[in-house]
Amino acid sequence: MKIFHIVGLAVLAMLFGCSSSPTSNEDIEKQAFDDMRTEVREVIEDAEREASVVALVDTMEAQFVVLREATVNRRKALAELNADYDATREQFAEHLDRYNADLERSQRAFLESHRALIDETTAEEWSALLKSNTKSMSKLADSLATI
Repeated sequence: MKIFHIVGLAVLAMLFGCSSSPTSNEDIEKQAFDDMRTEVREVIEDAEREASVVALVDTMEAQFVVLREATVNRRKALAELNADYDATREQFAEHLDRYNADLERSQRAFLESHRALIDETTAEEWSALLKSNTKSMSKLADSLATI
């Protein structure tokens, strides 16, 4: 299960570039996806495929937001469960199992969008997108880790 988490964050780190230094985690995340859309518009010359790839980036951003919200909610629920002195081991296990299943689904959906993005680009376009600055995506992965 951790491999999905690591792969998902690595994919994020490899995809996008950075053009400024936003201050909040949400700003960092939004900037990373905005930078990717800009890079796609610069690299892909075919208007139809450009629109398709931008739509995939939009989908990935929405999936990332869902992942962030799930992580925030999980931490809050875990803190509440931990504060309940009557909570049983089974309740903790159920909570963690549910979160892990949700996380795996989110990561799988994100990776499917990532694969679709690769399939929609030519080898040259994908190579150019990979060469973009990954500083912002590293910050994106860091922002998720700080939740």
